[in-house]
Amino acid sequence: MLKKLIVPALIALAFSVNASALNHKGKFKKKTHKISGTWALVEVQGQQVLGFGKKFKTESGPNLSIILSKKSVRSLKKNPTFKEPLKLATLKSNKGDQYYIVPPSIDLDDYESILIHSETDNVLWGGFDIPEVNPFDDDRLFDDSSSFDDDADSSGS
Repeated sequence: MLKKLIVPALIALAFSVNASALNHKGKFKKKTHKISGTWALVEVQGQQVLGFGKKFKTESGPNLSIILSKKSVRSLKKNPTFKEPLKLATLKSNKGDQYYIVPPSIDLDDYESILIHSETDNVLWGGFDIPEVNPFDDDRLFDDSSSFDDDADSSGS
Protein backbone atom coordinates (compact mmCIF):
# COMPACT_ATOMS: atom_id res chain seq x y z
CA MET A 1 0.00 0.00 0.00
CA LEU A 2 2.78 2.39 0.92
CA LYS A 3 4.51 1.74 -2.43
CA LYS A 4 1.28 2.65 -4.28
CA LEU A 5 1.40 6.06 -2.57
CA ILE A 6 5.14 6.70 -2.73
CA VAL A 7 5.78 5.93 -6.43
CA PRO A 8 3.17 8.38 -7.85
CA ALA A 9 4.32 11.06 -5.41
CA LEU A 10 7.95 10.62 -6.44
CA ILE A 11 7.03 10.67 -10.14
CA ALA A 12 5.07 13.90 -9.61
CA LEU A 13 8.05 15.35 -7.75
CA ALA A 14 10.36 14.30 -10.59
CA PHE A 15 8.36 16.38 -13.07
CA SER A 16 8.63 19.45 -10.85
CA VAL A 17 12.35 19.38 -10.01
CA ASN A 18 15.43 20.14 -12.04
CA ALA A 19 17.02 17.58 -14.33
CA SER A 20 19.78 16.65 -11.88
CA ALA A 21 17.19 14.82 -9.76
CA LEU A 22 16.12 12.73 -12.77
CA ASN A 23 17.59 9.99 -14.82
CA HIS A 24 15.89 11.41 -17.94
CA LYS A 25 12.87 13.48 -18.94
CA GLY A 26 11.50 14.90 -22.17
CA LYS A 27 8.57 15.31 -24.52
CA PHE A 28 6.88 12.79 -26.76
CA LYS A 29 7.42 12.74 -30.53
CA LYS A 30 4.38 12.29 -32.75
CA LYS A 31 4.59 9.66 -35.45
CA THR A 32 1.04 9.09 -36.80
CA HIS A 33 -1.34 10.31 -34.08
CA LYS A 34 -1.36 13.41 -31.93
CA ILE A 35 0.59 12.83 -28.74
CA SER A 36 1.68 15.47 -26.26
CA GLY A 37 2.99 15.87 -22.76
CA THR A 38 6.08 14.83 -20.90
CA TRP A 39 7.69 11.62 -19.76
CA ALA A 40 10.34 10.83 -17.15
CA LEU A 41 12.50 7.83 -16.40
CA VAL A 42 13.42 7.87 -12.73
CA GLU A 43 14.80 5.49 -10.18
CA VAL A 44 12.53 4.91 -7.19
CA GLN A 45 13.62 2.62 -4.37
CA GLY A 46 16.11 0.92 -6.69
CA GLN A 47 13.60 0.37 -9.51
CA GLN A 48 13.43 2.13 -12.88
CA VAL A 49 10.03 3.76 -13.34
CA LEU A 50 8.57 5.29 -16.50
CA GLY A 51 6.15 8.10 -15.73
CA PHE A 52 3.92 10.26 -17.91
CA GLY A 53 3.10 13.77 -16.71
CA LYS A 54 -0.39 15.03 -15.92
CA LYS A 55 -0.54 16.84 -19.30
CA PHE A 56 0.11 13.62 -21.22
CA LYS A 57 -2.54 13.14 -23.89
CA THR A 58 -2.93 11.07 -27.03
CA GLU A 59 -5.75 9.90 -29.24
CA SER A 60 -7.42 6.72 -28.10
CA GLY A 61 -7.01 3.58 -30.13
CA PRO A 62 -7.35 -0.18 -30.03
CA ASN A 63 -4.98 -2.07 -27.77
CA LEU A 64 -2.43 0.72 -27.17
CA SER A 65 0.76 -0.63 -25.66
CA ILE A 66 4.06 0.72 -24.42
CA ILE A 67 6.78 -1.00 -26.44
CA LEU A 68 10.56 -0.98 -26.07
CA SER A 69 12.25 -0.88 -29.46
CA LYS A 70 15.83 -1.32 -30.62
CA LYS A 71 15.24 1.37 -33.26
CA SER A 72 14.86 5.14 -32.87
CA VAL A 73 11.44 6.77 -33.25
CA ARG A 74 12.63 8.60 -36.37
CA SER A 75 13.74 5.40 -38.10
CA LEU A 76 10.43 3.59 -37.59
CA LYS A 77 7.62 3.65 -40.15
CA LYS A 78 3.91 4.18 -39.52
CA ASN A 79 3.38 0.41 -39.57
CA PRO A 80 6.65 -0.83 -38.13
CA THR A 81 8.10 -4.28 -38.36
CA PHE A 82 9.83 -5.00 -35.09
CA LYS A 83 12.70 -7.47 -34.88
CA GLU A 84 12.82 -7.64 -31.11
CA PRO A 85 10.08 -5.51 -29.55
CA LEU A 86 9.33 -5.88 -25.89
CA LYS A 87 5.94 -4.96 -24.51
CA LEU A 88 6.42 -3.08 -21.26
CA ALA A 89 2.70 -2.61 -20.51
CA THR A 90 -0.73 -1.80 -21.85
CA LEU A 91 -1.32 1.97 -21.82
CA LYS A 92 -3.42 2.68 -18.72
CA SER A 93 -5.15 5.74 -20.15
CA ASN A 94 -4.85 8.03 -23.17
CA LYS A 95 -4.47 11.04 -20.87
CA GLY A 96 -3.13 12.06 -17.51
CA ASP A 97 -0.33 11.03 -15.23
CA GLN A 98 0.53 7.37 -14.96
CA TYR A 99 3.55 5.25 -14.20
CA TYR A 100 4.99 1.89 -15.18
CA ILE A 101 7.64 -0.07 -13.29
CA VAL A 102 10.40 -1.39 -15.55
CA PRO A 103 11.17 -4.96 -14.41
CA PRO A 104 14.74 -5.44 -13.14
CA SER A 105 15.30 -8.04 -15.89
CA ILE A 106 15.02 -5.27 -18.53
CA ASP A 107 18.15 -3.25 -19.30
CA LEU A 108 17.02 -0.01 -20.95
CA ASP A 109 20.53 0.38 -22.39
CA ASP A 110 19.59 -2.44 -24.78
CA TYR A 111 16.82 -0.32 -26.37
CA GLU A 112 16.72 2.86 -28.45
CA SER A 113 13.17 4.05 -27.85
CA ILE A 114 9.95 3.70 -25.90
CA LEU A 115 6.84 3.75 -28.08
CA ILE A 116 3.07 3.93 -27.89
CA HIS A 117 1.84 1.44 -30.45
CA SER A 118 -1.50 -0.08 -31.43
CA GLU A 119 -0.92 -3.81 -31.52
CA THR A 120 -4.32 -4.45 -33.11
CA ASP A 121 -3.75 -2.12 -36.09
CA ASN A 122 0.08 -2.24 -36.03
CA VAL A 123 0.19 1.57 -36.03
CA LEU A 124 2.87 3.59 -34.26
CA TRP A 125 1.34 6.51 -32.35
CA GLY A 126 4.66 8.02 -31.28
CA GLY A 127 7.17 7.82 -28.47
CA PHE A 128 10.62 9.01 -27.52
CA ASP A 129 14.22 7.96 -27.85
CA ILE A 130 15.91 6.83 -24.66
CA PRO A 131 18.80 9.25 -24.07
CA GLU A 132 22.25 7.81 -23.66
CA VAL A 133 23.71 8.29 -20.22
CA ASN A 134 27.02 10.11 -20.05
CA PRO A 135 28.34 9.58 -16.52
CA PHE A 136 30.35 12.79 -16.76
CA ASP A 137 27.15 14.80 -17.24
CA ASP A 138 25.73 13.55 -13.95
CA ASP A 139 26.71 15.86 -11.09
CA ARG A 140 25.49 13.27 -8.58
CA LEU A 141 28.56 11.14 -9.32
CA PHE A 142 30.91 13.75 -7.92
CA ASP A 143 31.15 14.41 -4.23
CA ASP A 144 32.06 18.05 -3.47
CA SER A 145 33.84 16.99 -0.28
CA SER A 146 36.44 14.99 -2.18
CA SER A 147 39.52 16.60 -3.61
CA PHE A 148 42.12 15.63 -6.14
CA ASP A 149 45.78 15.70 -5.26
CA ASP A 150 47.19 18.19 -7.75
CA ASP A 151 50.71 17.29 -6.67
CA ALA A 152 50.31 13.63 -7.61
CA ASP A 153 52.27 12.50 -10.63
CA SER A 154 49.67 11.29 -13.15
CA SER A 155 52.27 9.95 -15.57
CA GLY A 156 52.83 6.89 -13.40
CA SER A 157 56.60 7.41 -13.25
